[in-house]
Amino acid sequence: MSEALKALQPQDEGKYRLLNEFYSRLKEGTILPQAEDIRQFAQIVGLKEISGKARRDMLPSLMWFLIDQPAERVRDDVTRAEAVSEKQRQKGFSILTDKLLRN
Repeated sequence: MSEALKALQPQDEGKYRLLNEFYSRLKEGTILPQAEDIRQFAQIVGLKEISGKARRDMLPSLMWFLIDQPAERVRDDVTRAEAVSEKQRQKGFSILTDKLLRN
């Protein structure tokens, strides 16, 4: 993945810096720390299918998807990643449960 990011650098320095920092934080686990966080984030940004059970297996698919997106969108998507957490997932499950129980 590092090689793909380095290949991006001459084309778009700003996008490279943004994604390189994001990837570093993903590897450290300081952002999207759980596999479910990555799945939820992938859905939010439009990556409908992300394979892998382990978190580390999902990172390449997510990063390739982001590399292919326009820089402005990547900026917005990376900002959204901060909001994805266990608390957000639980809120989503609560909403889904409420909807299912009402039908």
